[in-house]
Amino acid sequence: MCETQPLGMFLMRQVTFIQDGSTWLGNYHFFSDEDCNVPSYSIYAEGDYVFHDLSQSMADVEQYDLIVTDVKVTPRDQTTVINLNGDVGNVCGVAGSWRLNVEQDVTTTHGCATLGIVVPHVQPDLIRLTVDSEGKRSILYMGQQPSDGQYRVGYRPTSFQEPMVQCKATPLSLKNGGGIFNGNRNSADKNLNNSFGKFLFCYLVFYVYYIT
Repeated sequence: MCETQPLGMFLMRQVTFIQDGSTWLGNYHFFSDEDCNVPSYSIYAEGDYVFHDLSQSMADVEQYDLIVTDVKVTPRDQTTVINLNGDVGNVCGVAGSWRLNVEQDVTTTHGCATLGIVVPHVQPDLIRLTVDSEGKRSILYMGQQPSDGQYRVGYRPTSFQEPMVQCKATPLSLKNGGGIFNGNRNSADKNLNNSFGKFLFCYLVFYVYYIT
């Protein structure tokens, strides 16, 4: 399933929360067609996640802060290559160095101005974890970001994006952290926490946050 994004783009995303209590990874693939067959560019992001508080307005919802510390960009079509190479100064990786399907780290240039990516930044978010109708796989809801695609300091969503389904669960021997992804505290749903303790959670849109 493709998600509609600002400026006529479409998105498929996959997000992984590593249960060391702090680490998350995200892969975001942008397309120019509604069937997600014509790729434009891909973004890989990683950083930390920090439990903030229980939502006061929505049941079984927790507030998290996603801290984006590292971002890499891969152009998937020539239009994106041309646009990225058209930047003046190193505002999105090394100016003039972009090549088709070649990933480049944009962390040292504090993101990518052309794509509206800011690094580092803190993205306040909403998290709701539930299970599918058969009780077999966990379903993850994350907050809906601004429709204009602009990053806003301190903005916390008030609604959810399309739900994401768990795509992999691999037992890990990692230290426990706090929040909905483990069983260490009385969160919105303690039973879910206990059931899914000590796993690596990988979620993708059913058929993975939007960086800016």
